[in-house]
Amino acid sequence: MKIFLDDIRATPNKYNLTFKHAENLIEWLKNNPTTPVELLSLDHDLNFDSNNPNGNYMTGYDFIKKLPDIPNNIKMIQFHTSNTPGLNNMYHTLVSYKNHNYLPNLEEINTVPVDVVDGVESPILWIRLKPKT
Repeated sequence: MKIFLDDIRATPNKYNLTFKHAENLIEWLKNNPTTPVELLSLDHDLNFDSNNPNGNYMTGYDFIKKLPDIPNNIKMIQFHTSNTPGLNNMYHTLVSYKNHNYLPNLEEINTVPVDVVDGVESPILWIRLKPKT
């Protein structure tokens, strides 16, 4: 199973499921805790509404912070966000969770984020995520 979380971008063909809202993905994970998710691709800025910029929306980072409390079988996570601070927050939080075994099934955190344009993924080669030392 490959899952794509994004509210705007077209989903690349390789994904089986797409969620526009993190809350719906959380519900799906709770209902399918043993289903192997070989890849989860995450955006940071979800459900932004320019008419309500102060709205209370769950971001990709909010989702990551809840992940240890949700039974799941996620094997690999990658990022496809344009929000650099959000990308760093998501990545470093996941690294910390993995190092403390809060996500025991997580095997890999992709250190090269991807760009998604018209449903096509391309690696952003000039960005390499590294754990804080």
